[in-house]
Amino acid sequence: MLKARGIADTGDKQNDLMELFVHLGKVGQKIGSGAVIFIDEVQYLKDDEFEALMAAIHRCNQLGLPLVIFAAGLPKIAKIAGDIKSYAE
Repeated sequence: MLKARGIADTGDKQNDLMELFVHLGKVGQKIGSGAVIFIDEVQYLKDDEFEALMAAIHRCNQLGLPLVIFAAGLPKIAKIAGDIKSYAE
């Protein structure tokens, strides 16, 4: 059985989400537009998922890509974010 391979399908959550967000941001840059992603109940993400999300957002910010994430959740997400990545707060 052959499996199609592309971007963001390595199985490494941090790498894959970063590749997906960067690709989406570069497409937006190319067409002169941007993208918005809404995530609710962010406090239910597992630590590795939350870390992957923060790393992907951080990378898009470093590259100046037109991608915005709106995440909603309980007030404890600021502490969770700070515990996982010090630059997240």
